[in-house]
Amino acid sequence: VSTQSTGNLTPFILLVVFSIVWQMICLFFFSRLFFKSYWFENGICVWGQSTGVLASGLILLRMCDPESRTGVAAAFGYKQLLHSPFMGGGIWTAASIPLFHRVLGFWGMLALTSAISLIFFFISFATRGNTVATPASTGSIAELINDDDDEAGLLGRDELQDVTEGPF
Repeated sequence: VSTQSTGNLTPFILLVVFSIVWQMICLFFFSRLFFKSYWFENGICVWGQSTGVLASGLILLRMCDPESRTGVAAAFGYKQLLHSPFMGGGIWTAASIPLFHRVLGFWGMLALTSAISLIFFFISFATRGNTVATPASTGSIAELINDDDDEAGLLGRDELQDVTEGPF
């Protein structure tokens, strides 16, 4: 192992650790803040997309909501119509590197991205009361699991016990 590769190991490990911590904060704090109903299902779908690809997010969502009873999959699909052309490999991705290196620099780019984030943050709270109709009324996956209309629930009772008594 060369000295250069071991010299890069510490920054790499720091990036990985901070990325995981940030994703956990986004999933368990910001998802609850931004999504009025089905916060976990929405959050896990975005988690999968941001840590992998769109398909990862949909697979994780499918694991929590196998019958698409929450309406999160449809809402996520509608979001992608605007997100993908601009953010996910689109205009912003292509423009960010030239903006960073030639125009704004670190502090300018930080200010721009912070301003954009704050705008979307305020839009999210301003429209929080406006909900999209979903197949299930409100709540979270826990309500669907214990749904009285479904004899075994969304997950079987045995699986529910395994989920609630997880490793943590």
